[in-house]
Amino acid sequence: MNKKPAQLALAALSIATCFSALASKPLVEEQSFELDNVETLQLSMDHAHISFKDGERGELKVTLKQDLREGKPENCLHKIMHSKHGSKLKVSTGFDSPVNNGPCNVYREIEILADQTALLILRMKQNHGSLSVDNFSTNKLALDITHSKLELHTLHSDDSTLELKHTDARINNIETKALVLKGAHGELNIRSLNASEVQLQWAHGDIAIEKNQVTSFDAQQRHGDIRIDQHLGQQLNLKNGHGHLAVKEAQVEMAELRNSHGSIDFTGSSRAINFSNSHGSTHLKQQEILFTQIKGKASHSSIALAIPKGSICDLNSDGVKNIQAELFRGAAACESSEKRGAVKLSSSHGKVKLTAL
Repeated sequence: MNKKPAQLALAALSIATCFSALASKPLVEEQSFELDNVETLQLSMDHAHISFKDGERGELKVTLKQDLREGKPENCLHKIMHSKHGSKLKVSTGFDSPVNNGPCNVYREIEILADQTALLILRMKQNHGSLSVDNFSTNKLALDITHSKLELHTLHSDDSTLELKHTDARINNIETKALVLKGAHGELNIRSLNASEVQLQWAHGDIAIEKNQVTSFDAQQRHGDIRIDQHLGQQLNLKNGHGHLAVKEAQVEMAELRNSHGSIDFTGSSRAINFSNSHGSTHLKQQEILFTQIKGKASHSSIALAIPKGSICDLNSDGVKNIQAELFRGAAACESSEKRGAVKLSSSHGKVKLTAL
């Protein structure tokens, strides 16, 4: 029996397997940069899975790993590029010159190790992929992410701006003085948020915050839910449309709650509550007995308000039936108290219900 054809075929298969293994081996590029004289660091990277961690003192280290699965290396592989002007360092990945890509299939991973102690400003832009961050700790942070997934453990900064589009974000802890957070077409989950001032704008995705300790919190949402499990602060402004609005436990000086085509659910203590709703039910549990006022209106929806006994001095509401006498303070208490205890409710095409806690 002639074994040469079989041996040749086996040898050819072995060589092909060897070349295939070599071709699939990830290509690695690594660059390091000194940060001693850098105040502003700008990072721009796309079509990659990125991890950001603390690095060695005074150093930025970027490692780019690429697995070329289809296409030509000269047409498909990114490079690490950089430029420095004064105290500003810009590092990016991409093509150093325009190319006709053709069919490409590349899996990319980028590891960023950065010492943030000397940095004043960090600006980072990332498109298409994912971003996993252990810690952001510069004085000022600007983050711009599109078509991605964000996993952020800790953000500690004086001034932070996050823009997230078509991105799901899961954030463990934020501590900042001022935070501007904008996003659309994604889910936002924050475990703990501690700030002086927060401006949040979101659309087409749910917002969920477990612990919210913010002096002034302003959130606007469209086509998605807002859920806050615990809130502590002075000013709470929530506006929604086509979604639910829920605050499970709150301690706040002033609460402004507005919604349309969705429900309002609020439980907590507040000096004053103002609300409006249309085409959605409103359920309020005011736990503060010495409140100043509760004022609200509803259209094509019902209102259910529960308050402590002995808390009302002035009631102005049409449609409330079977009002319990125990809800009112005594005349002497109302005259001597600076807390007015005023309740004004109105609803068109809906019912109003007032009960004691």
